[in-house]
Amino acid sequence: MTNDPATNPTLNKFAERLDDPAAEAEKVIKLIDWVSRSCIGARQNDNVLQKYRTERLTSLKPNEREEAEFKAQRVFFELDYVDVAELCAGIDYLFGTKGALLPNGVTRGTGEMDLAPFLQANPGHLLPNPLAK
Repeated sequence: MTNDPATNPTLNKFAERLDDPAAEAEKVIKLIDWVSRSCIGARQNDNVLQKYRTERLTSLKPNEREEAEFKAQRVFFELDYVDVAELCAGIDYLFGTKGALLPNGVTRGTGEMDLAPFLQANPGHLLPNPLAK
């Protein structure tokens, strides 16, 4: 797992922009929430995130916001623990000082995944048995 989008396909998947700017903003906000909770030592930058949220979403009507949330949610339907681990490894690419999605949105941490938040959010998800042949 790397911080290079050429070798980390999950980074390309999440760095790809959505057609709707409001949906893209919702995707970025949700992704920041995921990585800041799931990656060891990663912290969201509240000031940067609040400014981004204000610039992108405050002018939306409630029904426009709901539609944007729905469109953004579709990106996360097939998110699994491997994707989250790859996002943790590539957190600098997405949210570092020259981040592809939101520069300085999240501090890197260790680049490793903490499985506990993922398993709490997905209680029916079974991890592969490392002892299985």
